[in-house]
Amino acid sequence: MTEFQFGSGVAVHKFCKTCGSSIGGEVKVADKHMIAINVRLFEDIDVSRLSLKHDDRKDYGTNYVYPHFPSGSDATLDRSLVAYHGNCQCKTVTFTAYLPSLSETEVIEDNCFICAKNGYILAYPKPTDVVFHTGSENLATYTFNTKRIPHRFCQKCGSSIYLDRTALGRDDFGMNVRMFKDVDLNALKYRYFDGKTLL
Repeated sequence: MTEFQFGSGVAVHKFCKTCGSSIGGEVKVADKHMIAINVRLFEDIDVSRLSLKHDDRKDYGTNYVYPHFPSGSDATLDRSLVAYHGNCQCKTVTFTAYLPSLSETEVIEDNCFICAKNGYILAYPKPTDVVFHTGSENLATYTFNTKRIPHRFCQKCGSSIYLDRTALGRDDFGMNVRMFKDVDLNALKYRYFDGKTLL
């Protein structure tokens, strides 16, 4: 297990250094000591059926500040595509993915093991439509089962960045939309894929 601290440093995030799956975290503030466990890791838990309580955690530190993204890096790409900037939690890995507008297309939520455990919400740009600005050398690779779809995650903070589907003969990456800057996940159009049964 690997630990990573961010923001004010009062929270310690813990993740598996082999597969990037978030285990949970520990928070110590004044007289509060809390341990959080990622319920996605529990067997037979359907997260979509849980009652969720929103907690913005602003009292535990400062608001998240995104890294700087270079401008003008999209000069040669298809103008019909929208630039979505993204990064891992620790800001080591920064990228821009060029996709059709997410307000007009569907994203995929898959219930296969790795997607469910890591909370992937996927959009599929071509590899040539993804530009890594920093940190691509810090992406770890995890494969399982058929070993044909590498899961790429930041080895410093465990953030799940993308699935490389090119070994399947597909000309795309499954980019994790949760890593995109300023995307309202509640406003997206979802399509569900039963990877648990079909893969």
